[in-house]
Amino acid sequence: MSGHRLEGRWIKAYEVHLLPRAKKTSLTLFLEEMAADLEFLKARMPGCLFMWETSAPLPASIREYVRGQAERGMAIWEKGQWFPGPPGAGKDIKKSKCRYGCVIVSEK
Repeated sequence: MSGHRLEGRWIKAYEVHLLPRAKKTSLTLFLEEMAADLEFLKARMPGCLFMWETSAPLPASIREYVRGQAERGMAIWEKGQWFPGPPGAGKDIKKSKCRYGCVIVSEK
């Protein structure tokens, strides 16, 4: 966890892949759809750990939730890259805008 420590326990862990938006998709629609997907996961999978690395922008509601969980020691959200990629496998990530992190979804 790159020197970080999470408080709490989780039932299962998932790696979430947040891809950058396609050029033909509006930013507003992209963020609305991503927010709906992530809110669905938050509501349906309490007690799970979600990890990600992306350069895609996160919706404001999700950023706020992750910051709140980080204050409780149940989330990490940092600038930079985290997961090393396997040799020969490319990632669609803008390194200058990349963020990594994880969050334990609480039942409250």
